[in-house]
Amino acid sequence: MQYKESINLILDPRDFDHYLAEKDENLKGFLNEICNIFLPKNWKKNHKIEKQKKIIIILYLIANIRNMQVNSFKIELEIYLNTYGLSSKVLNTLSNTGITTTYKTLYNNKKQITA
Repeated sequence: MQYKESINLILDPRDFDHYLAEKDENLKGFLNEICNIFLPKNWKKNHKIEKQKKIIIILYLIANIRNMQVNSFKIELEIYLNTYGLSSKVLNTLSNTGITTTYKTLYNNKKQITA
């Protein structure tokens, strides 16, 4: 989400929680819920904030893994559609809508497979 919007990673726990709540009201308090699972309640505030930052980084990593899986599916779908004759123009149009990757990505993947 943030990559598409070209903004920097948010590591401050308050700002991160606020960002999530702006994107989806159901995510309000999500970071606190996750932190309450992993962090002892009796930690000092500054120590807890540093650990929350690490949890935020882990959440970014998890989101990135999900994005890689989504991209893999997009490539597979594009290979399938190209096999049935869809042109590069149509594939690029689907890419612009976020359904597939670009035709150039497909072409590069095909080159890699055949090499």
